[in-house]
Parts: sequence; structure tokens; C-alpha cells
Amino acid sequence: MDAMFKNIWTINAFFLAMAIHMVNVIHIQTATPYCLQHYTYDLYLGQEPTFNKTHDVFTSKEKFERHVTWKFVKVQGSAKDYKVINDFENHLLAIDKFETNQNEAKVITRAPDADDDSNIWTIDVEPSHAFLINKFSGQYLYAPNNGAHNLAFTRPLAPVNQSLFKWQVIDCSS
Repeated sequence: MDAMFKNIWTINAFFLAMAIHMVNVIHIQTATPYCLQHYTYDLYLGQEPTFNKTHDVFTSKEKFERHVTWKFVKVQGSAKDYKVINDFENHLLAIDKFETNQNEAKVITRAPDADDDSNIWTIDVEPSHAFLINKFSGQYLYAPNNGAHNLAFTRPLAPVNQSLFKWQVIDCSS
């Protein structure tokens, strides 16, 4: 009886994990505004709400504000590549190619006039979270929690403490 219960529980857990995966994929494929919530902290990815050509990207506790909401637009011809667009000025989430090295890159938003791999993100969806990988650098979106204005970076995925690289895509249209 215990073996049968364990098998049923395992099957149910598998289908639950698949259902969560499908919800994340559906959310990422829509043009609805979403918040990118850090997996570990109750912080959301955003940009400065000012009218400039480029902005720093950071995490904060703000939610449901236009400067912390994002839309995902699928890159044509790719299954997992997206342009991530901030709802405040329709600026693209990108890395600063001039402040990039093999260990880290600064994350910015910028006007959509420059179109290259630095503003394309591969979304790797897991059952409970997603990883965002910058196409230009091959590094993962990373956000430490080190103060009131937590700048975002990309870094190579660490073999330990991967929670700093995990994000949840949350519907922020309400």
C-alpha cells in the first residue's frame, strides 16, 4: 500500500510541476505587463522613472508601477529568446557592452534604437522560477540585496547560491 501511495504522489508531483511550467511559459509569451520578482527577496526589477536615453536597472520593493513592469516580445525565429521592454518608456533591458567583462556586466535599459544581442534575453523556465540569460554576454541576470538601490548585473551562473539568479514572472496588469 505504501508503494502505491508513493507512486501516486510521485505522479501527482510530476503533473503539478508540469502545470507550473506551463503557466510560466504562457506568461512569458504574452504582451501583458509583468513584474520580475527576485526569487529570494521580495524585490522587483525596475529602472529609474526618468526620461533619459539609458537607465540603471535595480531591484526595489515597488510593485505595480510602470517603471517596474515589463513586457516580453519574442525574437522571431527563436524558441526562447525575448526582448524585455520596460513599460515606462518602452526601453529595452540590455547590458552595457562597454562595461562588460567575463565576470560581470552592468544591466541597463536603453532606447530601442540600437538593435543587437546585448538586448536579447534567453528565458530558461524552470518549474518554480526562470533564469534570464543575456545573449551577448552569455551571463545570467543577477541581483544582490545590498542596500536601498540594488543595481542589477549579469554574471556567470554560480555552481552554488543560484537563488540570486532566479526570477519569478508575476502578472502586474492589475
